[in-house]
Amino acid sequence: MTRKAHRVVDTNVALVASGLCDTATPECVFSCIAMVRQILDDRTVLVLDDGDRILAEYAKQLSATGEPGVGGKLLKWVYINQYNPSRCQRVAVYSADDEGLAYAELDDLAGLEGFDPDDRKFLAAALGAPQETPIVNAVDSDWLEYRAVLEAAGVVVEFVCGEAACTRGH
Repeated sequence: MTRKAHRVVDTNVALVASGLCDTATPECVFSCIAMVRQILDDRTVLVLDDGDRILAEYAKQLSATGEPGVGGKLLKWVYINQYNPSRCQRVAVYSADDEGLAYAELDDLAGLEGFDPDDRKFLAAALGAPQETPIVNAVDSDWLEYRAVLEAAGVVVEFVCGEAACTRGH
């Protein structure tokens, strides 16, 4: 039996998979759909934080009815499977402020000044996981801009659409 990979998935992957990103190429959309399908088809364990910050962002950006598209299906799947340890792993993440923008897991990381506060929850979840847990990104430039800092901390970022796809908008 092969062990399933664990991944933290940035919301932009689900948005691109749903066709909700004007800057994504058709190839990028297809790659994001394939990544979400890995989760839905039980080939990847989705890593979430135990404070539901990742889930809250998914819920803010996607529809819980499962529509439109694959991103909505992912959110609906997360609601159903979030406590199923064979499908989702919930990791303890320690917020250092009331807004959930600062995390104890990031305290020792130098060089994150300017890193998108909304993306810090994904980074904290990856660092809080007991096994190597890559972060999956489609089009967000922060993951590319801060790659050296992230790699120094042992965090791998999977650029599902390639590095050239990393832009600010989605």
